[in-house]
Amino acid sequence: MQCDPKWADKMLGYAGNRTICMSGCLISSVAMALNDCQVMLPIGVSKVQTPADPGTINQWLQENNGFEDGYGFKWNSTNSLGLVWERFS
Repeated sequence: MQCDPKWADKMLGYAGNRTICMSGCLISSVAMALNDCQVMLPIGVSKVQTPADPGTINQWLQENNGFEDGYGFKWNSTNSLGLVWERFS
């Protein structure tokens, strides 16, 4: 749920004017896919292995240059996690 109170009000990407609740539908879907595949996210300086949810994937993307134009998802940003986008329309 992108509007879960745990992460709803967190800034999406680097934009500063959008929250996960407002515009986090794609990263919520990415988190669900990663969770389904049991992929853990290395978060923070110590790279603690953390389950994917909209808040942690947002943090991971911020730490790993996963946004463009402030809050736009970079489609190749999750390749290192094993989630590779082959095609989209």
